Amino acid sequence: MQAKDIKRLVIKQLKTKFPYWRRLTKKQKKALANEVLDEVMASY
Repeated sequence: MQAKDIKRLVIKQLKTKFPYWRRLTKKQKKALANEVLDEVMASY
C-alpha cells in the first residue's frame, strides 16, 4: 500500500463523514484526521 492510496482513502472518508470540514478549527481537524487515519491503517 502506497502513501498515495492511503491519502486517497483518508480524504474520501473525511469528505463523506465530515461535509462541514471547512468550518472546523485546526485543532478539531487534526483530531478528526488522526482518527480517520487510524481507522484506515487498522483496516490494512
